[in-house]
Parts: sequence; structure tokens; C-alpha cells
Amino acid sequence: MAKSRYEIVPRVLTPEINPGDAAGVEIYVTGTGAIQKSKLVIIFPSAITSSDNPGELMFSVATKTDNATGKHSAIVGKDFQQVTKCDRYGIHLGLSLAYFLDAPNKAVNDWTLPMKVGETTPANQAPIKLTLNTQEDAPAGDYDIQFVLTYLVDDEIETSKEAVSIHVNSWTERHKTTIVVVGIILAAVAIVVGLITTR
Repeated sequence: MAKSRYEIVPRVLTPEINPGDAAGVEIYVTGTGAIQKSKLVIIFPSAITSSDNPGELMFSVATKTDNATGKHSAIVGKDFQQVTKCDRYGIHLGLSLAYFLDAPNKAVNDWTLPMKVGETTPANQAPIKLTLNTQEDAPAGDYDIQFVLTYLVDDEIETSKEAVSIHVNSWTERHKTTIVVVGIILAAVAIVVGLITTR
């Protein structure tokens, strides 16, 4: 039998932001097989993260356990939403078993693997969404947000690591449209002045 294997898949929604803006990242868990337990660690670029309100994770998936049978099922979308606050350096938490369960109402045939809840978009939103708030004076540049999924399969630890990059715009990048417009106006004025002085 094949070994259970999963990957963390972050998708950045805001690759470029201005200082003080929020960066958004959707997070999916893809793979196949059963696991025993898991955890998710996200590491922020603390140089740009707001110290007053660093950010939050919104979960749209939870595990429901039948007390009589002990069987697990997933609660998804509008039926469940939980927000967890992050600190300036990131967050570390256990991930619900529901992300690793087969998605309900998804057809499976002999030549496909079942879709997992962590791969779906319940209520048209990612199973996990990260919002990272930045400082008003965040230094310009490129910054990585690190994601580490660790899970236990048959008493063996497996890990999946990914990163997304966000770019904090400099003053010049934030005002490039204004700079271009002013440049065009100055060039037009220079041409007009040049035409007038040559007469």
C-alpha cells in the first residue's frame, strides 16, 4: 500500500504591497492517505510585520467526531469559520484532521484519487487564509513567508516546506504613476517653450 503523503501549497494573493497594507495568502493541503496528527508553522518576516496587529489565520474547516462510532467528518465553509491571531513572528498550531479527510460529495472513480478537504474551496474561499499586516514604515524590498507542514504517518514524521515572496514597494514604486505623469507634463512644457523661443 502506498504511503500517505501531503504538501503545503500557499498561494500569495498580494505579491506587491505598500507599507501599512495587508498581505494575503491562501493555504491548501494536498495529497492522499490517512495521517495520525499534524501541525502547521508559519514564519513571518518580522522586519515588516506590524507589532500592534500582526495578522490572523482564518480557518474554514473543522473536524466533527461521532461520539458513538468515533468516525471523523469535516465541517466546512459557512458552517464553520474560526479566526486565530498571530504574533509578530508567526504562528504554530495543530491542524485539524479534517484537512486530510476525503471531500464530501466529490465523485471518485477507478482511475482517480479522492479529493481531500484541504484541496477544496468551501463557500468559495480557501480552507485557510492568512492575513499579514505590515508596519506603516516597513522597509522596501522582497520578503519571504515560510510555511512548514509536519505530520505523523505510521509513527513516522513527514515534513513539507514552502515559501511565498511579497514585495514591499519603495517610495518611487508607490508614486511611479505620478512621476510618469509629471515627467510627461514637464517634457510637453519643455517642447512648447522650445518652440516659442525658436520663433
